Amino acid sequence: MFYNCSGLTTIYASESFTTNKCSSSTDMFASCSNLKGGNGTAFTSSKVDKEYARIDTAETPGYFTAKTN
Repeated sequence: MFYNCSGLTTIYASESFTTNKCSSSTDMFASCSNLKGGNGTAFTSSKVDKEYARIDTAETPGYFTAKTN
């Protein structure tokens, strides 16, 4: 989905975003080296599948930033 997007720094998503229907997420964030979640979680090469496709919080690190109106 975001594979090899090295220029990508922020992904905004609503709280209702889910990956429930995503059947394959291998390397979803591979090579997204400048990506950082809204709570400060920085990209790490060991977290590149859908596990981190969520809003970044202290309890659940992720690569997304909560979209505000």
